[in-house]
Amino acid sequence: MVRRIVPTQIAFLARQTNTEFPFSHGQTVIFDNLYANVGNAYNPHNGIFRAPVAGLYIILFTVAAEGARTPDIEIVVDGSVLCRAVVTPDIYTGSSCNVIVHLNAGDNVWARIQYDHPEGKIRGSFFSTFSIGMLSSDETVQISSF
Repeated sequence: MVRRIVPTQIAFLARQTNTEFPFSHGQTVIFDNLYANVGNAYNPHNGIFRAPVAGLYIILFTVAAEGARTPDIEIVVDGSVLCRAVVTPDIYTGSSCNVIVHLNAGDNVWARIQYDHPEGKIRGSFFSTFSIGMLSSDETVQISSF
């Protein structure tokens, strides 16, 4: 019998524990406080989600910032920009970046700083969150019997 096990559920939801300041261009934004990590595809130590299987995924990203010049943050897939959250320079403003995208197995997804504004900061606690969930898998389970 040949059997391939395909994860049926892949999803995570994370937030930043603390407010971060300052930033530099290209810096990964790490969401270190996990509420869920079904399938263990998100690494809270480096901030990277690695798709375990090819399929259709939904990415939900919300960021709140404060300061005279707040950082622009983008979601990238293996270094290519997927979407960008631009937070206006004000106190406690927010922005989101939400997409549905096809990912291949092994694709890496993370949030990174597009523009560095050293006097702005991202608000932690419950204000900034990052989540990805698999909607459907491209893989099928094949079972052969003797």
